[in-house]
Amino acid sequence: MNFSTRLEFTDNRCAEHSLWNPTTCRWKFTDCEDTSERLTTIVPQVETIKKHNYLSFCISISLLLGCAFLISVYHLMTRHNSTTQYKRTVANEDNDTTKKNTNITEIQNINIIPKNDDKSNGVILLYVKSSSFFLKFMADFGNILKRCCHCDVYDWYGVNELEATELGPSNWVNKLRERGCRIVWVDTPFSRSLVLSHAEENYQKKLLLCGDFRDEAFPGILNMEKHCINDPTSLYENHFIIRFDALPVHDDADDPFADISPYARYMMPRHFNQLCLDLSRQVSVMENNTFEVIDTTTEINEELQQLVNTLKNSSVGYEQST
Repeated sequence: MNFSTRLEFTDNRCAEHSLWNPTTCRWKFTDCEDTSERLTTIVPQVETIKKHNYLSFCISISLLLGCAFLISVYHLMTRHNSTTQYKRTVANEDNDTTKKNTNITEIQNINIIPKNDDKSNGVILLYVKSSSFFLKFMADFGNILKRCCHCDVYDWYGVNELEATELGPSNWVNKLRERGCRIVWVDTPFSRSLVLSHAEENYQKKLLLCGDFRDEAFPGILNMEKHCINDPTSLYENHFIIRFDALPVHDDADDPFADISPYARYMMPRHFNQLCLDLSRQVSVMENNTFEVIDTTTEINEELQQLVNTLKNSSVGYEQST
């Protein structure tokens, strides 16, 4: 860049009416100075600022990419460790379950009680009404089962469940099943007769003898559970069939419970210990709880035996239908 300066001078000798009268006395003094050398020091500063901003941008991008890479590596390592730990836990549970299964015959006189009570792993008692005495009998049996297994027992004829079952017995069972509850089915002559007559003409006659909406829903709930079985290995984990010596039934082709539990039957009171053991074992597998073993079998068995004797000796005990 160039800067110019213009100066004008007047000579006093150039006055009017004097002998010195040359042409107009005016000089132009022009002095130009090239200042490009001084400005060159500013241009490199602008280029330095641009280079500095570009370098900062590159460093920021590199740091972000590095952080993203480290986070990804940490996430993959955490996921791998979690998967490995899960596989080890499942393997340990399988080994523990195998050991328990091999020693079932050695455990005959114990009850297994979970230290941590979990209401989501309760037991549903499903049976068909025959008389008021049988309802009282089942209520007492449910209390004994609750004391031994330390889990909630939901009796659909219980007073506490009346309001819920009135809204729909099937919905009541479905909600409890979704929470992880198992079903204990009571195999009696009257329940078999009701289920087998479900497709017959005399089904309405059977319902008149029952006189209760829960008995009417019993065959439908049984069929629903049959269709919900996708894994055969879950048969003996979710469904338990019990019978009472005082109410004998026989294994035949017309067994309505064969589809949900083909082989396992618990005879009460003889197999009560085994029932409690199996129910407690399923809670252990699902929740991985720690259990303590308490020997209360003698007292409980005597109480249960007396209860079954009252059913056997009662003149209003159970009404069998043909």
